[in-house]
Amino acid sequence: MTNNIDLKNIEKDAYCKSNVQDGLFDIMLGMVFFVPTLLERLHLGDNYMIPIYGVMLILFSFLRRKITVPRVGKVKFGPERKKKLKVVSIVLAASVAVLIGVIRMKSGAGFGAIMPLSLIIVVANIIIIFSFMAYFMNNIRFYFYGILLGITIPLARYLEVTGVVRDRHIFMLLASGIILLTGIVTFVRFLKSYQPLINGEM
Repeated sequence: MTNNIDLKNIEKDAYCKSNVQDGLFDIMLGMVFFVPTLLERLHLGDNYMIPIYGVMLILFSFLRRKITVPRVGKVKFGPERKKKLKVVSIVLAASVAVLIGVIRMKSGAGFGAIMPLSLIIVVANIIIIFSFMAYFMNNIRFYFYGILLGITIPLARYLEVTGVVRDRHIFMLLASGIILLTGIVTFVRFLKSYQPLINGEM
């Protein structure tokens, strides 16, 4: 029983090491929220979002393959871990789909046009998404990201509606910028801490 628990902990740690230790996932998450806010701020609409996100995914996969894998190895997970990852992927995909759907329904003004009910849906989905990532990736950073964004979105909306601020974009750019900067710092530390392995598998 103890050995089984130890193996699960080792596998969980290996998953964390191979997926979030390089900071690339943080960078991508920061960009996911930074890009639509910047496009809205520049009055470019959301037609550029899908192409930009596509380029981001390609670049993310390329960097993981060329930089991360040679340094930490390619982890092979057991059937139970693969099954859990599949369930998590489905839940996250559904949450992201709802989030994007709500935002696009208000596409005339993105985050700023989100009204009370849809605002609750957006914040709830963000918290769900980041909580799942924090738990299954075994990394507390994602709890912080979820709280940061969950507070920033309604706060920015409230301050704009009440006339306290004129430009709500600065709040989302700042919040997503913190996530982005955290990812960049983590990535730089990762490069300094790990050298390419001779054998690419764990």
